[in-house]
Amino acid sequence: MLLFIDFTNLNNEKMYYALFIFLTCLNFLHLKNTYHKLKSKHKINSSILPLTCLISIIVYLLFELSKLSDQQQSISRFHVIFTTLFTFELIIFISSRSILKKTIKPIDIVLPEIKRSDRLKGKMFLGSIKSESPKKKIYIQECDYQKHIFVNGLTGMGKTNLIKMILIQISQLYETPFLLIEFKGEYEELSTYISDLEILKPGFNFSINIFNPMGEDPRIYAEKLFNLLVSCQIITFQEEYSAQMEKILIEILYCVCQDKNRHNWEGFSYYTEKIRNQYQDHIVNVNQTIISIQNRIRRIETGPLKSIFDCESDVSLKDLMNKRLVIDLSELIRLGGNKNDAVFFANVLFNNLWVKNLEGGKSDRIKHFTVIEDSIFFSSDSNTKLHKNTSYIEDMALLLRGTGECLFTINTRPTISENVMANAGVLISFQTSYDQKVMS
Repeated sequence: MLLFIDFTNLNNEKMYYALFIFLTCLNFLHLKNTYHKLKSKHKINSSILPLTCLISIIVYLLFELSKLSDQQQSISRFHVIFTTLFTFELIIFISSRSILKKTIKPIDIVLPEIKRSDRLKGKMFLGSIKSESPKKKIYIQECDYQKHIFVNGLTGMGKTNLIKMILIQISQLYETPFLLIEFKGEYEELSTYISDLEILKPGFNFSINIFNPMGEDPRIYAEKLFNLLVSCQIITFQEEYSAQMEKILIEILYCVCQDKNRHNWEGFSYYTEKIRNQYQDHIVNVNQTIISIQNRIRRIETGPLKSIFDCESDVSLKDLMNKRLVIDLSELIRLGGNKNDAVFFANVLFNNLWVKNLEGGKSDRIKHFTVIEDSIFFSSDSNTKLHKNTSYIEDMALLLRGTGECLFTINTRPTISENVMANAGVLISFQTSYDQKVMS
């Protein structure tokens, strides 16, 4: 009956306009809903429905105007136009409701009950997408960052601030210890947010005795210490006597490591002379070999770095791995050390971390976090190709995930070892000068 109401006799035009606008808005919402439902169900073109409605309105309006007599035109052309439009609005409204009822079938979806504790377990906030409104927050789950994280980006793009935020969340989500290695002293403010954080600076408030095997087999530890010296380029072999130098240096290191009373550089000098005398008549050019070893190791045997590497310490390195630590290597550089000395110092810590993880056995949960700033110093792609032995970072990425170790590596450029990149479950890239294909 509504379709045949004659609105030309209405005197209150404001009421008519209000009804017309209300029905127009209602039709717009129904048409929009109908369009999206039809598009998803029948894959219709995006312009068909609006264009069809527009053409229908124009044709219907022209048809009605053509039927107007001169008397009707003189009475109220305006009222007749709006009467026809209002009638058409009612037709569209009823049609859209019918289309929805016939074409759209409701689907009952039963969702499993989600416990709040399971949903939020290990959930770590990374940031928000600013371009979307409302802003969408980005999270990563424990199962993701348990596979290791690699962060890449230009200087000043926010890598360090991201790691600070992650470490604060780690301290809130877990009671798990972590070890952070950095070169610039940028993490001191973390102690404000993490109450049990310890910041150690080699050469200022922390030193280690590299000759103390910490309960490890002296023979095995001597081999590891030799590999550390070589991998950090503190010891290099470029002469024909390299095999002989390797044999004699490992023998000296073994003697020093097994003698608890000579875990120092004086002990190193003592056993160097003892082995020289022992092999004087058995090895050709033993004197030249000994001199070559002394020349190569002089930088850490004497000078400001001596006290850092052979000072007796009451702190057990294995016990340190149970704490939340920041190792700031900037003081070591300030005392005269270089990049290789700093890397050597950190690798001694990594060796103890390696032993601790292996002793702990297999674990499905995260037991320790290791965060390494400027990780290219420890495991660059070029060094990996140059040396036959893998670095500690590569070993941790490849082998320690199953023992509960979680590794975060941060670097300015994506030129870190492929072994580390390939074993990172989460890749976070800030602005970079490298082509996107390099990261992919």
